[in-house]
Amino acid sequence: SRKNVVWIKDVQKSKNFPRAKTFLKTGNEKTADIKVHAGIAIPVMVGNEVSAILEFYSDHPINKNHELLNYMLHIGGQLGRVTERKIAEDKLKLAYEALEDKVIKRTNELASSKERLELCWKGAGDGMWDWDITTNKVILSDRWKEIIGYKPHELKNHFNEWDSRLHPEDREKTLRSLNNHLKKKGDYEVEFRMKTKSGQWRWHYSRGQALWDENGVPFRMAGSQKDIHERKLEQKELEESKKLAESANKAKSEFLANMSHEIRTPMNGIMGMANLLIDSGLNEKQKEYVNLILNSSDNMMHIINDILDLSKIEAGKIELEDSEFDLKKLSKGIINLLGVSAKEKGLKLELSYDNSLPKFVIGDHARIRQILVNLVNNAIKFTEDGTIIINFDAKQAENNEFLFKISVTDQGIGIPQDKLEKIFHKFDQADISTTRRFGGTGLGLPICKELALLMKGSVGVESSEGSGSTFWLSLNLKLASQNFINKSHKKSKEKEHQILSLNKTHILLVEDNPVNQKFMIHLLKKYGCLVTPASDGKEGVNQYRKQKFDLILMDCQMPVMDGFEASKAIRKLEINKEIDPTPIIAVTANALKSDRDKCLKSHMNDYISKPFTRESLEKVLIKWVPEIKQTYSNLELLS
Repeated sequence: SRKNVVWIKDVQKSKNFPRAKTFLKTGNEKTADIKVHAGIAIPVMVGNEVSAILEFYSDHPINKNHELLNYMLHIGGQLGRVTERKIAEDKLKLAYEALEDKVIKRTNELASSKERLELCWKGAGDGMWDWDITTNKVILSDRWKEIIGYKPHELKNHFNEWDSRLHPEDREKTLRSLNNHLKKKGDYEVEFRMKTKSGQWRWHYSRGQALWDENGVPFRMAGSQKDIHERKLEQKELEESKKLAESANKAKSEFLANMSHEIRTPMNGIMGMANLLIDSGLNEKQKEYVNLILNSSDNMMHIINDILDLSKIEAGKIELEDSEFDLKKLSKGIINLLGVSAKEKGLKLELSYDNSLPKFVIGDHARIRQILVNLVNNAIKFTEDGTIIINFDAKQAENNEFLFKISVTDQGIGIPQDKLEKIFHKFDQADISTTRRFGGTGLGLPICKELALLMKGSVGVESSEGSGSTFWLSLNLKLASQNFINKSHKKSKEKEHQILSLNKTHILLVEDNPVNQKFMIHLLKKYGCLVTPASDGKEGVNQYRKQKFDLILMDCQMPVMDGFEASKAIRKLEINKEIDPTPIIAVTANALKSDRDKCLKSHMNDYISKPFTRESLEKVLIKWVPEIKQTYSNLELLS
């Protein structure tokens, strides 16, 4: 174990020989019959370690013999080297066997991966290519050649086989995409046409990945290619179908806009003159007849507006206009508006709006009002007696928002459970007999649902047949600014019960319809305005050349020169004369947002749609007539 040779002259007498006793019998040493005396121990070294020990014994004591010792050492060294070589051979064999197992395993894995890859490519119908950029040699798979109509042996493995078959119109963009990828400026993923063996141009899709050396120079690129000709044809058909659908939708929108204009223009005259007639000192019977005209006109306008709204929703052209407003005031306005209809049927219309709830909020007040008016109108329509309650509830949400739930509860006919979902479908009502009995287009609730979704809210209903219904609108609304709240309180105190007077404001009225012109002149004179009429755009421009006006009310569709051209001509005059622009307000029967945008692009300042109410006209006048000409009095005008 000490790695040294040991020579013992007589092991039976050596104190350093641990096995000496095994050579002796118990008792007297002289009686030992084992004739072992001299002993030599030679270590067999393998590297630095003792692998074995060779022991030689003699039957008589022997003094150390160096020649014999060297000979024995040589034998031990030889044995050590043989043993070392044997151990190395065994290790090498084991390593070789392990490596062989790994090679076999990896080969099997690669073969399996190759089979799976080939199966995937075959399943996908793709052809594979592998391009050696340094030699321009390309390995093209059999499938690659097959998809352009060739047999494997008919094409060489060269870059030119691909390049020469590219469509001339696609070649530049395809090679640009390839070169950009080789410069690491993007992925290689491109569609192009290739010429097949039969001479047909077919669409293909190709993608690939390059490899770069340590200097960033590309040396290899591989990828796939597949025929997408049928898909491209289908895509083209879809695009053409889409264009046809868009064209049809545009034609429908234009038709609805024209229909709206043609109906709204006379309706504005009818409703305006009817309102003026009511103010002319009629007896009760005559007022009843005029109110019937107004109610019928109002119903007709609701139908027109529903059809237009549906068209805009389908075309995705409805855009929300958020602003700060008083929600409680809006709800009171609905009570005032529809309270007369409810009273005529003997119904009570009540508002439940707790003072602890926020009332100044941000949202599209016009669309919220539209939904609530529709729900309350329905409640009045389908309730014979009892009370209709508009209830407001709200709870704190995130980001300075409150979740409002506004419900309209009636004691009407109710809705069967199996019809609850149907009522939110276009043109549907709970039952066909309902349509015959109560009327309606079946558009109101579907429009409410779509508008609520646009505002990221929802509408719903809880009802059972014969037990009334509760329709609700759920909506997140942000709180209005403190500045708006302060202004609202101040305005409410200053102008409560006050009447607007415009102190001889000079207005140019450009309107081709004589009935509408007469109605608007009469209405504007009630505000104390001086009105100069013009029957078309050209006449309006001529009037503007002669005198200065505080405000221009401009119809859009007129003979000779329409309102858009007239507005542009007026703005040009103002630039040439270097005078301040006069506010131009479009007063038109066109009711789509695109019409409003067209007005604003034609240098008009604002927009009011026919038929308009006195309130909507007054709002525009207050906004655009100089404040110096606006006064308020407590004298009561005819309503």
